[in-house]
Amino acid sequence: MKKLRFLCIAPYEGMYHLMTNIAAQRGDVELVIQSGNLDDGLKTALDNRRGIDAVISRGGTADALRGHMDIPICDIVPSAYDILRTIRLAQGMGDDFAIVGYPSITHPAEKLCEIMQFSIPTVTIRSPQECREKLAALRDKGTRIIVGDMISATCAQEYGMHGLLIVSGMESIESAINTAKDICLRYQTLDRRASLLRDLLVSDERDCAVYSPDGREVFATLDPVPPELADAMRQHVSHVLARSSVKLSRRLGNEMSTVRGRLLASGGEEFAVFTISRAASLLGGRQAIRYCDLSSGADSALSTLFRYRSKRPVRKRFKTRPPRSGCAPYASSTPRSTRLYSSRAITAPARTASRSTSTAAAVCATVRSSSWISVDSRKGIGSFCSRMTARRSPIPALRSISAISTP
Repeated sequence: MKKLRFLCIAPYEGMYHLMTNIAAQRGDVELVIQSGNLDDGLKTALDNRRGIDAVISRGGTADALRGHMDIPICDIVPSAYDILRTIRLAQGMGDDFAIVGYPSITHPAEKLCEIMQFSIPTVTIRSPQECREKLAALRDKGTRIIVGDMISATCAQEYGMHGLLIVSGMESIESAINTAKDICLRYQTLDRRASLLRDLLVSDERDCAVYSPDGREVFATLDPVPPELADAMRQHVSHVLARSSVKLSRRLGNEMSTVRGRLLASGGEEFAVFTISRAASLLGGRQAIRYCDLSSGADSALSTLFRYRSKRPVRKRFKTRPPRSGCAPYASSTPRSTRLYSSRAITAPARTASRSTSTAAAVCATVRSSSWISVDSRKGIGSFCSRMTARRSPIPALRSISAISTP
């Protein structure tokens, strides 16, 4: 297993030497030790972040690192012995003193004072500017000694007060290193599991994309997701969350993509999960097949089939057998725009106003062989439906509809 590498930022020189001694004694981790406090420490950490698994620092420097780095930041928390030793030193100086510092310093100090029944003012700061404001107020109240971290001890000297630094011992630094090691080992375990699940999804024939309720991409096996497909999925996130399932199709180049969306609840949150199945276009990319249900497909296809002008009546493209009794045969008494069609198959060309574009439509119907229909091209599909309803004849059941367009 690869050895873990930790970046240790020492805010003062004494800690730098302690970290150097610890690095020489430990063989389970690699320690990269640098000096820096607050902004200087942040810049040092950003410059040396390559190949680092975690960063170890203290007080305000550790707080500054958390907002700029995406790896674990472990704070060196002073032990009770470290705080008590500095408090005893301040008590021996005889003047009023206060404890000032970042939360990692003041919180354990407050607990210690409560246990030891010390009446020591404790002030928590979160920025150098706030530290200066608090120190100015304490100076006006007669406080002459400041116990705290590096920033408070340095600013105290600027205001004419004595600054006593709470020094972290070797035990506190060792504890921070052990904590960082435990966190990184757990991260590695979770990362291996996440990689396994990702590889499992990527190896599937279908692609997958997960979106949050606000349309943000959480996970995707496609890298990157085609913009047209991503926009379509984002538009249907609300539908997935409302209906629990959605299906849509998109043609991308020479491929037809079928997307199915479903609702997934995980960790108290809801997500829209889309699975994407892709297949090569059957018509070489210049055409497309549109899939629709029976009710909408019948009206669309038949309306397209019989959309002709009266000057160009439909011409029979096939031979039909003689009609049965009860149906008027095609004769001179029948208008030119009215034709008889066998219910077995109907094929007719449809011409648009543009000569550069032609459309062919095929409608396949499977009914009883005795069914014959008469269609008036001038009145369109409405006439066909009304005639069939009036005759109380069974309307042919459309089994498949395909619309083919060629440039």
